[in-house]
Amino acid sequence: EKAMKPITLDTIVKKSEDIFTGTIDDEMVAMSIANGKYYQLNRTGSIILSLLDDPRSIRELCEAIQCHYRVDAGVCRDDILEFVNEMAMLNLITVI
Repeated sequence: EKAMKPITLDTIVKKSEDIFTGTIDDEMVAMSIANGKYYQLNRTGSIILSLLDDPRSIRELCEAIQCHYRVDAGVCRDDILEFVNEMAMLNLITVI
């Protein structure tokens, strides 16, 4: 298994091709066809994943989320980097 490149603000990511997303009880879930697993996403995670239908940089994601929420830029960055790293490890998003 090849080591992932570190994800930075300039990393471009997009939703993986084999991911289905849907809503269960107002919570968004993502399903990976590759491994048949479901992942539940909170509201922010849902927004991030829906933004990733098109490739975007982490920086663009941060700007988009800050338009939705009044959140400190540093906190936003840290949270998004953590979320994206997790999603990348689960193969829900692809680093381009």
